[in-house]
Amino acid sequence: MDVKLYLLPENFRYNGVDTEPVFVKKFRTFIRDLSEIVSQDKKRVTILIPQDFYSIPIFSGKDVVSIAMEYLDQDEQSLLYATLYNTSTMEEEYDAEVIKKQTLYSKDEEFCVSTIVFNGTEADREDRKYIEFDQYEIVYTYNSWVYLKRQILGNHPGTSKTFMQECKTCFPDINFSCNCETVIGDYLNKIPRRIVYYLSCMNDKLIDFYKNYSNQNAMNDLLADFSGRYGMDKAGSLQMTAYKKANYTFDFVNTSGDIKKKVCDPHFKIQHYDSNCSCVPNADSEKCYGRIYFCLAKEEENESLELFVGSIGPHI
Repeated sequence: MDVKLYLLPENFRYNGVDTEPVFVKKFRTFIRDLSEIVSQDKKRVTILIPQDFYSIPIFSGKDVVSIAMEYLDQDEQSLLYATLYNTSTMEEEYDAEVIKKQTLYSKDEEFCVSTIVFNGTEADREDRKYIEFDQYEIVYTYNSWVYLKRQILGNHPGTSKTFMQECKTCFPDINFSCNCETVIGDYLNKIPRRIVYYLSCMNDKLIDFYKNYSNQNAMNDLLADFSGRYGMDKAGSLQMTAYKKANYTFDFVNTSGDIKKKVCDPHFKIQHYDSNCSCVPNADSEKCYGRIYFCLAKEEENESLELFVGSIGPHI
């Protein structure tokens, strides 16, 4: 899905709240995202910048070029300038409200329109779900380019093959079994948003949640608490059906190309269809039985903990 990404001056003007360390962290994240767009997604992303963008004071009365010279190293400056000055420049006259309306999800959209909000504050994070899908928006301190890619994946999942290919870039800390592509197909027109939401929480938060949990041996409690923390449909749990163990044991290919079997006993439960699901009669009241089976494991004794997802979709 192609993306039009707007850098509107009103979204970059200094918010009067950020301290220097907070601002610099946001600015470097912005540069990192530009680097990813240029290296991985340049063909499908058009960055649009009004002519007056470069004069906006984004911090301490300084414009983007002055800030770059003060806070970025030579490589970062080169990347910023190359990206900004090789984009599409808009005329001074534009309607921000019209652009904002275009950022709202539409089932039949041929491309996605998103804005970058650089002047957001920590307070803007309140009352937000971990990831939402009805409006495309990158809000620094709250999310980044990968967030937008996840939104698009949840709204436009494509085929099983393309979906799982995108998952590898959207969820880099998850190891997916080949089985996922085989079984997920029937669910991509019913719960893609929920699948992306669950995978986002798992990729970003699950390992740290596990490491900091008071009793790692109480896995059912841990799964239930994680599910509640991130607003999942129902408490996750262990499978605990030994006679079905072969059904939730999956093959994973490691970095050496060897196949390792993992028992994915823990699972999170998807009980509701997506709010925009149109292929299930009475989707609002019908119960969904989606599952994500996974495990946390180490390849070797001294290696760090890794997250393995063996199946996405059917109940086993």
